[in-house]
Amino acid sequence: MAQTTQTSKPVLPRGFKILLGVSLAANLAVAGLIVGAFVRKGPDAPMRGNAQVNYARPYIQALPLDQRREVFEALRPAKRGGDRAERRTHYADVAIILRADAFDRSAIEVVLAKQSASTLDAQSAGQTQWLNIIEKMNIEERRAYADGIEDALKRGPKRKPKQMQSN
Repeated sequence: MAQTTQTSKPVLPRGFKILLGVSLAANLAVAGLIVGAFVRKGPDAPMRGNAQVNYARPYIQALPLDQRREVFEALRPAKRGGDRAERRTHYADVAIILRADAFDRSAIEVVLAKQSASTLDAQSAGQTQWLNIIEKMNIEERRAYADGIEDALKRGPKRKPKQMQSN
């Protein structure tokens, strides 16, 4: 009778898993803010939202409208391979895992890694397009753009005035 040997997968240290989880959460938060602001309002609307921090806001706000549209186009889900159905499937997968009798942390980590990769792909696409735009600028345009970034930082995010509710 032939003997079979079982090889076990290398176990990641608990601290590494925690670090990975924290890193994933931070990446999802930042990328979610950016993508959410772009997708929710579209390229023609000013960037608004409840987000306290959005590192890309001044960079995007300082660009002319046509160049902002180029960055937004790079973020479109169809262009980066993700879509709503795929995102919903990931959430549904986590819900199924959570309902199981035994908690399967590694299964959730796999789904979170897929979500993180999708978010980072979108962020990378936006950054690449932004860098392509900046690379084409001459020194005077870059200096004027830098001034625009500083102005955007001084102004802060554009806020929608609160509408009065009528009874």
